[in-house]
Amino acid sequence: MTIIEQIRELAKQLTEQERVTVMRELKNTDASLTAQLGEAKVCPHCSSSMIIKHSMFNGRQRSKCKTCGKTFTMLTGTPIHGLKKVSLWQD
Repeated sequence: MTIIEQIRELAKQLTEQERVTVMRELKNTDASLTAQLGEAKVCPHCSSSMIIKHSMFNGRQRSKCKTCGKTFTMLTGTPIHGLKKVSLWQD
């Protein structure tokens, strides 16, 4: 079971007030999402720990894997990875 499926199952058990509280907390953390995630420790493509800072794009630090050569951000592989406007992801 993936983490998303686990979250969905847990959300079904919440009361309406608990759901509102969770959504409020998610909205409050959105502004600092990248900062809270921190910098990458391993490559999401090959799981190598040989990564370096590569560049900045739209205010996000990009990293490059020295093993596979791919670049990525902390949002790579997350549900909000492809969004152009991360600040609107709750909507």
